[in-house]
Amino acid sequence: MVGVVSLQGLDTPGVLEKLCDELARMNLDITALSANQAVFTRPGSPDEEKRFTITGMVRAFAPRDIAALRSELEAFEPSWRVGIHELDPSPNFSAFTTRTPQIRPPPKLNRRNTTKSSS
Repeated sequence: MVGVVSLQGLDTPGVLEKLCDELARMNLDITALSANQAVFTRPGSPDEEKRFTITGMVRAFAPRDIAALRSELEAFEPSWRVGIHELDPSPNFSAFTTRTPQIRPPPKLNRRNTTKSSS
């Protein structure tokens, strides 16, 4: 299973660590992760609020129920807005499997004799 996970919530120290620990507990491998922070001020309030947005790709090496994964993430941290959707249900998919390009040898050059002969 390969999926995209997205989360939003109030930024606190350790958010990434908590998320990574939870994804590991769920036997999900993180193949890409991006985290951003934004500071908001509500109209009429001088207080600033720091919020995070995290998006990434995860994979599992066995079929997984995407609805169950979503429920687990939502239960893990109820104050976070969580989204996860499946891109590829195949358990054999590997984000690190790439097709090795064929490397061609350099063309043979016709070299002229460039050494000067002494006369």
